[in-house]
Amino acid sequence: MADLLSAGRRPRLADFGGLDGVVAEAATLSGSPFAPDFLAVVLDGADREDAAARTFVSALAARPRDDLALNGMVDAIAERAPLADDAERTCFASWLDIARDRERPASLRTAALRGALLMKGTDPRRGARLAGEIAAIEPDDEASYIAHAARIGGLLHAEAPSPGVTAFLEDAARVDGAADESSFELGMIEVREVFAAADPESARERIQAARARFECAISERGARSDARVLSLSLGLLADFEEWHPAGLRERLREVEREAFAHAEYAAYDDSFLSGARKTAVAAWASLALRLGALTESLEEPSWNEARRVIEEELLAVYSASRSIFRMGADGGLEWLVRPRIERSVRTTAGQLHHLRRWLAGAGEAQLGDAARRLIALIDEALTGVPAPDPHDAAAASPSVAALLEGARIPHEVSRRIAAQFVSDTNSVELNEMSPQIEEALTRTEFTFAQIPDYAGDRRVQCILRAVIWQTFLFLESRLNATVGQDPTVEYLFAIPGRDDPAEKDLQQDYLRHLQTRKLGSLDEVRGVGGGRSDVWHGLQGVRFITEIKKETEDASFEALQAAYGDQASMYGTTNVPIAILLVLDLTTREGRADHLSKLYRPVTGDLFGDGTQRGLLIIRVPARRIAPSARTVAAKRATPVRRKASKTTGIRPRRTRKAGSP
Repeated sequence: MADLLSAGRRPRLADFGGLDGVVAEAATLSGSPFAPDFLAVVLDGADREDAAARTFVSALAARPRDDLALNGMVDAIAERAPLADDAERTCFASWLDIARDRERPASLRTAALRGALLMKGTDPRRGARLAGEIAAIEPDDEASYIAHAARIGGLLHAEAPSPGVTAFLEDAARVDGAADESSFELGMIEVREVFAAADPESARERIQAARARFECAISERGARSDARVLSLSLGLLADFEEWHPAGLRERLREVEREAFAHAEYAAYDDSFLSGARKTAVAAWASLALRLGALTESLEEPSWNEARRVIEEELLAVYSASRSIFRMGADGGLEWLVRPRIERSVRTTAGQLHHLRRWLAGAGEAQLGDAARRLIALIDEALTGVPAPDPHDAAAASPSVAALLEGARIPHEVSRRIAAQFVSDTNSVELNEMSPQIEEALTRTEFTFAQIPDYAGDRRVQCILRAVIWQTFLFLESRLNATVGQDPTVEYLFAIPGRDDPAEKDLQQDYLRHLQTRKLGSLDEVRGVGGGRSDVWHGLQGVRFITEIKKETEDASFEALQAAYGDQASMYGTTNVPIAILLVLDLTTREGRADHLSKLYRPVTGDLFGDGTQRGLLIIRVPARRIAPSARTVAAKRATPVRRKASKTTGIRPRRTRKAGSP
């Protein structure tokens, strides 16, 4: 392993005698500093459901050498697809045992707690168990361990509020060395309550409590740029509601400085633990900066850049919970910001004129009656008397609240416009479709039309056709792409000194392509036809799979169907009896890929002999390819050999006729 890493090579199972060779040394490797590297080799090269692979993962997890090795193993697992269920359970239990053992070093226990959080996944029982373990930590434990437990406890509380975790954080906030982290997490709990506030007073109370917690975190450890950003942003929010613009510019500059400092610090922590905090800090900094910009805009009698002000400042802040914090609906923030916005805009005729012009410019023809109704409301607001309570505005009221609420485009209008976009896109793609792809789709359609479950169900046809169409586009794009143009296709080309690609390379590439579409495609889905599917497609109750394989010996369609057809077809035992078999073809000769028309075959019939008509679309994706220019180089090198052979056999090279000669 040391030699391979020193040489800059990517270690593979074959370098160590295969899976059996590595598993046989599990006891020794668990105490090695290279344990994370061997774990990565097994996860990359073996099926996660393989019993030997699961045993190896569990053995390494149970006996980590130290915190560096354990953190390395946790990172290796976090960067890859989920483990098998029993391996996840074993790792979770082993690491939780290490975390609770106070005889172990605090650094090792911290790494184990981090690993247990990763292995918790989305299992609510493991989540409850982990929260219970954190709630049971005593204040006399190691301060560094308590601080890390506070951070993980805050993440758990965000997923599922736990009084036990809150009580632990309250105790931890009084522990030297852990008080800043615990206070920060208690502040985040208060912040989340702001979004759930039922009235303005509740929102104000939560903001005051959160700021107090963040200030406590700062007093315990000055280098808390995350706490500073949130405290400053909450202060600006309160000032915006109360019309206190004093010192605004300086506080905005401070928010920018602290947000930049946090981004610099967070760049060194790219683990799965840091994502939620980075997102929260960025969102609150964004709100603060937009509040500052809007405060200055609202003080103007008119807007020079009306569209920017309305779209980037006014409407973003007006619905901050959704537009900035990506929530499904408005929350408690709106109790604080909307009254200020409504009162300011309502009293400024110039701003209402801009709002009217923006609505008309946004597309009166597209919005139809809705836009004309909003413009009529603005006209009324410009000439009438505003209602005393903007929140109680009726449809006929001239209040700005009614205007802003009414500015939401009706669903039927947005649906119609979106449908036109999709229709136009399909029209363009159809006109640009190659004859070879047209023929491939036609052959597949004629073949699958023999299957009753396909021919008789329009919903099944629609969804299957969409996935099949995108799969053929994937094949076409991979035949056209070059490494210089798209480095992700490097695995399809023959590169000296590099091992053959694995199935997962094709699987990940295919899934990346599909996830640019709304086709409900997921990978490694368990519980499908009694197994685990490579790529699973599910929409509107229609379920089918794409099985990914690689072939190094015989890639004829007959051999591929015989070897892998049954497995691919078995996944459809409870739904549509059609599957796609996508094969990484490593039998390519002389680096040349076959023509697209030779790379697919749809088949149908009673594949299991059980009286059920099933369909299978087999597609080969050629690998071990070389660029066309490389073939020219090879041909030129071979030219002298051909000339010599022609003299030996008496065959003369064909002469080129000179210009003007008979």
